[in-house]
Amino acid sequence: MYVYLVDDDPLVLASLQATLGGRFETRTFQTAEALLAVADDLAPGVALIDMALPGMDGSALHAKLCTRAIPVEVVFLTGQASIPLAVEAMRRGAVDFLSKPIRRADLVASLDRAVERLTALLEKRRRTEAISRLSDRERQVLQNLATGAPSKVIAHRLGISARTVEMHRAHICDKLGMPTTAAIALGCEAGLVGFSDTAGQVP
Repeated sequence: MYVYLVDDDPLVLASLQATLGGRFETRTFQTAEALLAVADDLAPGVALIDMALPGMDGSALHAKLCTRAIPVEVVFLTGQASIPLAVEAMRRGAVDFLSKPIRRADLVASLDRAVERLTALLEKRRRTEAISRLSDRERQVLQNLATGAPSKVIAHRLGISARTVEMHRAHICDKLGMPTTAAIALGCEAGLVGFSDTAGQVP
C-alpha cells in the first residue's frame, strides 16, 4: 500500500520514509500543489499530510482531494495541535489528526486504520461498478429475485420465459462474481433492489 508523505521539511520526509519504508511504499511531496499535480494518476493509498504547508495548507489540500474523489485516505500531522482544526479535519473525513512528535507505533496504527478504511471504500466502489454493468433486464430480474418470487412468476411478470429468467440469473452471478443470495444483498446495498412495487415494470 502506498503512503504519500506531504511535508515541506526534507528532514521530516526522510525520517518518515525511514520509519515507514519497511511496511509501506512511500512517495514524498514538499507541497500540496506537487501532490495535486499528479493526484489523478496516483494509485490508491494514504496521504500523511502536514497541516502547515507553504502555499496551500493541509486542510485545503484535503478539501481538493475530496472534491476530486481521489482514492486516498488522509492522516494529518501537525506541530501545532488545534481542536478546531482537528474537528474540521475529522468532519471532512480524515482518519486521524496526530501531533508531532509521534511515536512510530501510534503512526503505524493510524495508517493501518486508514488502509482498512481505504480497502472498504475500494470494495464498495468495485461493487458499485459491478452493479452498473448489469443490463436493464438483468436489473429487473435481480429486483424480482429479491422479492423471493420463483422463476415462473418472474417470467410472467416480465413477459419472458422461465428459461430466459434463469439465463439472466446466471449472467448476473457471472458479472458480479457471486451467488444469487449475495447478488441480492449487493443489489439492496446499492439501492437497486428492495422495492417490489416496481419489480414488474418493463421500460
